Parts: sequence; C-alpha cells; structure tokens
Amino acid sequence: MQEYRLINLIFIFLLILLFTYCFFLNSIPTNVAVKSNCKGSVYCKSEGLTRAFNSAVHGNFTDAKKYNPEYKSILLFFVTQLLLRILFFSLPYNRIKESTIIKLDILICIILFLSTFYVFLF
Repeated sequence: MQEYRLINLIFIFLLILLFTYCFFLNSIPTNVAVKSNCKGSVYCKSEGLTRAFNSAVHGNFTDAKKYNPEYKSILLFFVTQLLLRILFFSLPYNRIKESTIIKLDILICIILFLSTFYVFLF
C-alpha cells in the first residue's frame, strides 16, 4: 500500500504544480510558457484553456468563459482529482481492503475522465 500512497502523493504534487502554474501564468516568461497546439487551426476546442484556468484561479470567471466556455468541467475534474488524491492518501488502509480502494479509485477516475473529456475527444 506504500506504493499507492506514493503515487497519490506524486499526483497531489503534480496537481498543485498545475494550479500554481496557472495562477502565476501572467508572470512566467514567454520562452518558458506552454505554447498552444492550436496555432493555425480553424477551430480548436482546447484553445484558450490555459488562459481560462488562469482567469478562474484568480476568480475572474467571466473572462475564463470568454477564453474557453468548456473550462468549468476540466477545472472541476482537476479539483476533484486533487481532493480524491488527498482523500485516498489519508484513508486508514488497515480497515479497508487494498484492492477495494484501488478498484474504486480506478472506476471513479475513468468515469470522471470520460465524462469530462468527452467533448474534447469527439
């Protein structure tokens, strides 16, 4: 179970890093910032998503919606994943079967991922 805790701790760190990056996006030099894959595309569903996250973590939800109206579901997915990782990391594993926790975690993640990113996949 130590490996599972380590994996959750790594995911917690990465998700906090993601939110920190989005929060400080405006102060990051352009040569370090993530570049858009939508350059030159007629229509790209993920265009403006990072700027929408930046606006949302600063509490400016109106601008976030202007950058990308689909940002809410994806931001909610990442927040939910962060909360789930913290929950699964802090569970008292001696009372619950290890395989049950891992199966439940996988099932929840798959359902959340598919319901969130369905718009971007098709």
